[in-house]
Amino acid sequence: MNKIRLRLFALFLINALGIIIYLFNLVITPFELTFGTFTSGIYWFVILLIPSIIPVLFQNKIWRYTTFIFGVLITLINLFIGVGYVLDDQFKIGMILMLYWGIFGILGSIISLKWIKQ
Repeated sequence: MNKIRLRLFALFLINALGIIIYLFNLVITPFELTFGTFTSGIYWFVILLIPSIIPVLFQNKIWRYTTFIFGVLITLINLFIGVGYVLDDQFKIGMILMLYWGIFGILGSIISLKWIKQ
């Protein structure tokens, strides 16, 4: 596996592990972690894993574009989640989520763009 594919796997996997911060916030906030929110967190974790698995399994050009599109969309959605927390007067957790998901998501998207041009 070449170096860019390994970097993409690592960045998007670390990005996916950010759901732990989200679920931990729900645990420490009283009465917010329910079975439904936990299940949706698990589903979102699986969706976040998609851009990290694609570079490992596939090499052709179509999957490179798919990785880039999924990476950008997931990064934008994660940033909107962080903005939602900031607007809901939970500034600290919102900024943590925006920085965490923003940094790793944008880096992953830039590297996947380089992978497309390769």
